[in-house]
Amino acid sequence: MTIIKNIQEIIPLTIQGEGYHAGRSCSFIRLFGCPVGCWFCDTGYAPGDREDLNKLPRLSVDYESLREQLQSRYVVISGGEPLFHQDFEELLERLVGDDFEVAVETSGAKAFPFEKFPQVWVTFSPKFHATDYLKDQQNQTFWTNSQEIKVVIREANDLEVYEQLLDQAAQLGIPIYLQPEWSKKLEATPLILKILRQKPDWKISVQLHKYLQLP
Repeated sequence: MTIIKNIQEIIPLTIQGEGYHAGRSCSFIRLFGCPVGCWFCDTGYAPGDREDLNKLPRLSVDYESLREQLQSRYVVISGGEPLFHQDFEELLERLVGDDFEVAVETSGAKAFPFEKFPQVWVTFSPKFHATDYLKDQQNQTFWTNSQEIKVVIREANDLEVYEQLLDQAAQLGIPIYLQPEWSKKLEATPLILKILRQKPDWKISVQLHKYLQLP
């Protein structure tokens, strides 16, 4: 029996609200824990929320039970930061082996085994502008191997650190998404629309699930 530890939540059926697959039904697995500590984190791991971490659930679930809960063949694994999860690769292996279509959302804080899992959809959401944790960890493989890149934007200069890298990734055909930080969406959305006038092949990601009040 395979036990998957430190799961924060399993959402049997919702929609993917962000990026390339926005609007698509999916099952969602959120793994517990993240050392990155972005100030805008909406999952309980932001520095100001650290005292509340003990209130978040940490589930240990056998894989067969987890699989039975999934109501979609498209499964999104997120966190926190899933790449720090001790059972992460085993979970991927089991899901892929059972013919689930698997997507992973990561800040790129740790290397992803792209060669081992070429069929997994990797959403790279760099966070260098939001935390000191990642300043020296710009893993270049994510800029060339991810299936999409999504940058959370609060103010205009959030893009500065990434613009050249994003242009290079776009030239490789990787879709680029700019996402308004939810608490500042009214201010950030016009900024993003202005950027998109200069970058017509990039797109906005609007967290559709939040507008629909879905988990």
